[in-house]
Amino acid sequence: MSFKFPAYAVNKKGGKITVEQFDSVPPKENEVGIEVTHCGVCHSDIHQIDNDWGMAEYPLVAGHEVVGVVIAKGANVKDLELGDRVGFGPQRTSCYNCRECKIERTNLCPEFKEIYGEGHKGGYGQYVVGDAKYCHKIPAGLSSEFAAPLLCAGVTVFAPLQRLGKPLPDGRVGVVGIGGLGHLALQYAKALGFKVTALSKSTDKEDEAKSFGADDFLDTSSLKVKDAKPMFDAIIVTHAGGTQDWLLELALLNKGGQLILCGISTEEVKLGSQPLIMGQKAIQGSFIGSAKEELEMLEFSDKNGIKPKIELTNVKWGENVEEFQAAVDRCRKGEARYRGVIAYSK
Repeated sequence: MSFKFPAYAVNKKGGKITVEQFDSVPPKENEVGIEVTHCGVCHSDIHQIDNDWGMAEYPLVAGHEVVGVVIAKGANVKDLELGDRVGFGPQRTSCYNCRECKIERTNLCPEFKEIYGEGHKGGYGQYVVGDAKYCHKIPAGLSSEFAAPLLCAGVTVFAPLQRLGKPLPDGRVGVVGIGGLGHLALQYAKALGFKVTALSKSTDKEDEAKSFGADDFLDTSSLKVKDAKPMFDAIIVTHAGGTQDWLLELALLNKGGQLILCGISTEEVKLGSQPLIMGQKAIQGSFIGSAKEELEMLEFSDKNGIKPKIELTNVKWGENVEEFQAAVDRCRKGEARYRGVIAYSK
């Protein structure tokens, strides 16, 4: 049965939030329908609102860090029941048949489908439909407002850190950017057993970085490549703004170390081959995480007490448009500390 639901939508590139009504879509045999209770406000949503990537469809209902309750499900869905509290991240579905899907790298599937787009609405709306494979029960110990940002920001940094494997003796990870991703990367790296250093040009973030799990803080504002001493098995770059000193970060890596990029930037990565070859170092990207890694991340976060620092905005469905717009604008300006979350009520 179809029904109308409200959503906070944008009707043109860079437009303001308005309340619109949409018709629900019943879930297909392998899908679930979710009534949204919480949704993160991620900067990727801003890129879509502004059509920075050239793929936005208007009216656009963004939101890809979704927590809610299952209110409908397809005939083939066996592991989820009506009333379950669940989470949905950026990926709506994949093909299931390609090489990447078969080796559990579902996030790299060529048929990757976002949670919103192609007529689908995201978590800025009251109702979301997606593949049950990408819908996960939220562990009882994780509050919904803290679980929501983990479904994108959390898995984006957890997955590459987990792939590093068991830390070497005195294994150390550096985290560049103490923001929406970085403050979670510090927590995950520490819980995974690494010694952790926050790297930043903003010395006023040292105390807060250490509160998130950093053992040390390295001020890189005046550090030169010639003075850098190798100390990290991996450096995870979590922010997309500003100018990166790629050669400095390579110089800070131990032999065999990895420079992992998690923040999408328009800045060109400029590196010579010598530091990579002579030190057997690697530079790689990491894109959110697979369905398997999402579930592992939620369980790990619950077990280790990991949660984001959030700014919570309470709205009543179809109302409080100004408050909703303000939360989006704070994300756009980089003012949120450190993840915005919308909590909905009827």
